Amino acid sequence: MALPALVSLDDFALRLGGLAAVDEDRAQAALDDASALVRAEASTEDWVDDEGGLEEVPEVVVAVCVAVAIRAFRNPDGVRQETIGNYSVSYADTSTAVFLSPGERRTIRRAVGLSGLSSISLEGEWTTNPGAYVPVVGGGDDFPLGVPEGDIGWRLSGSN
Repeated sequence: MALPALVSLDDFALRLGGLAAVDEDRAQAALDDASALVRAEASTEDWVDDEGGLEEVPEVVVAVCVAVAIRAFRNPDGVRQETIGNYSVSYADTSTAVFLSPGERRTIRRAVGLSGLSSISLEGEWTTNPGAYVPVVGGGDDFPLGVPEGDIGWRLSGSN
């Protein structure tokens, strides 16, 4: 079963500034391709209910999908540069005009709660018996800093 586009053809035409009837099939194909790329990047979301209908799609995801589809619709050959005098043309390095920029990838990942950052808990003398706690700007638990006076808890390699 093919998944529905994340943006309707009417919404796409509105954002594009109008769409001729002769271009509707090409526009729908651009929306379908852009939607597939967005879903692949999101990896945890398809925004489709059990009956195959489109669920609520985050506005930022819609905006990215429209931007990708418009870019593909307006430039189906992936031309990156074109010169008129002594004609010259340069194509994008990608094999298709439909792609996600690094910023669009980050936006999608943030929208679905995926992040490249995480934290780990550290254990050691300075965390189990800190000398002082320092407040964290912006909130959160105070950060342990140092060890109690006279209790170094670690030594540099090669030191006595």
